[in-house]
Amino acid sequence: MAGVTREAASPRSEPRRRRPSPTSAWVAQAGSGVLLLVLLTVHMIVQHFVARGGLRSYADVVAWISNPLVFVVVYGTWLLATLASKG
Repeated sequence: MAGVTREAASPRSEPRRRRPSPTSAWVAQAGSGVLLLVLLTVHMIVQHFVARGGLRSYADVVAWISNPLVFVVVYGTWLLATLASKG
């Protein structure tokens, strides 16, 4: 095979995928953990210490969750907890 040259594939010739730096991933996970602790504290105070008798009835929960702001906070917390657990 005279005249045919083969060049070895250079590792730099393939596109590299950009990964988040370990520091930014750690900061994001630590920040979401702190936010979860804050939301858990708010939950405990509102749901167990402010409510009469320590617990809300089903009707109380339905009335509470029908508030759009509470709905977003509750399901946002659920989503945040799910995403933080995958880190």
